[in-house]
Amino acid sequence: MELGIGEFSINQDRKRTKILISELPFSPLGQGSLWKPEDWQGDGAFDDVIRDLEVTNPGINVVGRPHWIGSLTSHKSHKHTQGSVVFTVELTDEVKACLDKPRIMVFSRKRPVRIWAELRASSVCSRCLRHGHVAIMCPGPMACKFCDGCHLSTQHECSVRGCSAAKGSLCTYVKLACRLCSRVGHLTGDPFCPDLRAPTTDASSGGSSPSSRKMVSEETTKLRIMHRSKQKLVKSVQHEAVERQMAGSTASKASRRPCSNSL
Repeated sequence: MELGIGEFSINQDRKRTKILISELPFSPLGQGSLWKPEDWQGDGAFDDVIRDLEVTNPGINVVGRPHWIGSLTSHKSHKHTQGSVVFTVELTDEVKACLDKPRIMVFSRKRPVRIWAELRASSVCSRCLRHGHVAIMCPGPMACKFCDGCHLSTQHECSVRGCSAAKGSLCTYVKLACRLCSRVGHLTGDPFCPDLRAPTTDASSGGSSPSSRKMVSEETTKLRIMHRSKQKLVKSVQHEAVERQMAGSTASKASRRPCSNSL
């Protein structure tokens, strides 16, 4: 019995990035102003916009399922006719060229496009060592977190003769100093930097965040329950001991009480 293996191809694993395209119509096929949230449910809901994006802009390959920014139900209730969509695409030269321009052609119109970065409070640009953006969209000068040089940290080389540290790595000759908070003891981008540390309290209300309050409440409740359980156990033992003592005292008094003969 002969087993046949069908033809298959191996594609090079390319880097991916996310782009945000704005002013896209909510209406199907990009025509008209009538639409409903159900139009964008289902596996093939974005097929038309993906096909138009890839055909109109050769070299752009969408990977995975796009998604709208914001709630579609909320957009509908506010009578919005346009919104923004996040696409995951292969990071090709064509994509880089598109990102150099402010707009991209989709549904026969040029729409605003930019890189989409999901930033955390501790995210730092690897190019300029500032926070609030990512390196791919950074227009600032290069900076190194290991020295004062105007180059990327990955290109850092120790200037001390005989140092065996690898290129772009920390060594014992590096002065630990932060470009963000201007303090010594840590490098730029350290999660313990006071300029990057996420706030644990709400400055406007002067209280802790809901999540921290919840954790404190839950933990305090657990401790309180344990404490009360221990108190109940101690009180129960003490109560039993008192009852035994009272019972013993009553029995002793009864035994010592003289018997009286009734006349």
